[in-house]
Amino acid sequence: MIDKPLVSIGMPVYNGEKYIRKALNSLLSQNYNNFELIISDNASTDKTLLICEDYAARDNRISIHKHSHNVGIQKNFQTVLKLAQCEYFMWAAVDDYWLPQFISVLVGELNEHPEAGVAMCAVERIWMDGVLFDTVRFSGSKNPNAKSFLGMALGLATSLKYNLFVYGLFRTRLIKSALPPPLIESGDRWFLSQFALATRFRYVDSILHIRMHHDILYQDRYPLDEFGRNKIASEKKWFNFQPVLVVCRILLQSEIVLQHVKIFIPIILSYLFCKRLVIGVREMTRSFIVRFLPYSLQTRLLRSIREETILQKT
Repeated sequence: MIDKPLVSIGMPVYNGEKYIRKALNSLLSQNYNNFELIISDNASTDKTLLICEDYAARDNRISIHKHSHNVGIQKNFQTVLKLAQCEYFMWAAVDDYWLPQFISVLVGELNEHPEAGVAMCAVERIWMDGVLFDTVRFSGSKNPNAKSFLGMALGLATSLKYNLFVYGLFRTRLIKSALPPPLIESGDRWFLSQFALATRFRYVDSILHIRMHHDILYQDRYPLDEFGRNKIASEKKWFNFQPVLVVCRILLQSEIVLQHVKIFIPIILSYLFCKRLVIGVREMTRSFIVRFLPYSLQTRLLRSIREETILQKT
C-alpha cells in the first residue's frame, strides 16, 4: 500500500512534444515513487497534450490540467503550484531530465535538515543535441550549506548559478507563501532572494539533474509570451535598474522573509544597484566601441568585456 504522496511535481508544459517523453520517463523512473505529478498544459498546439494523456492513462500518479488558451509562462508555473497538495514541491521543466536518485536524495536532505526550506544538487547542462555545455557545482566558499542569510542573498545577485535552485525541492507551505517569480530578466534569482532571507539552502554535491541549455533565446522561442516581451525590452536598456526595485518590493512585501533579517535589505539593494551600474557601464562602453572604433580594434576590446558582461547578466 502506498502512503499519501509526500512530493508534488509540477510540470508546466507548452509545445514540448520533442522532449516530454524523456522528461516523463525520467520522473516516473525515480527510485522514490511516493509522489504526484501535476501537468498543466498551456494550450499546446502540437502533440504535447496527447502524449501526456497517454502517460496519465497508464500511471495514476499523473493528473492533467488543461488551459483553454495560453495564459503565459508565469501563470502556468503558478497553476501547478496551486494544485500541489504534498509536503514537498518541485517544478519540472519539460526539456530536462533527472537521475533516478534525484527526489530521494533531496527528500532525505530536507528531512535531515528541518531548518532548510529548499534543497538542490549539482547540475549538468547540455545543448539541444546532447553535447555537454557545462557542469554547475558549488564547492568551498560557494557552498550554500555554510552561507548566512546575507551571504546567500548577495550570492543570488552575482553570476553564480544559484538560480538553478528554483528547480530544487521546496517545502510546499513555504513556496506557496512566497511572492511569485517576477516577469523580468533573471526573475528566478529575484524570486529566490526572499528564500535567502527566510530559510536555509541545502546543496548535495552529486549530479542528479540534467538541464537543457538552449542556443535559441527564450524571447525568440516564445515571442508572444509576456516574459519574452519584457526580456526584449530590458535588453534595449544600458542602465536597467528594474531588478533593484523588484527585489526591494519582494523583500519588503514577502510574507516568508524573517523580520530579524530585514536589516540586511539596504545592504542587498546597495550591492545590487552597484552590480547593475557596472553592467550598464559595460554595455555603454560596448556600444561606443561598436559605433566609433575601427573593426580590428573593436574585436580586441569587445573580447575583453564580452565574457564578464554575459556572466553578470545570467
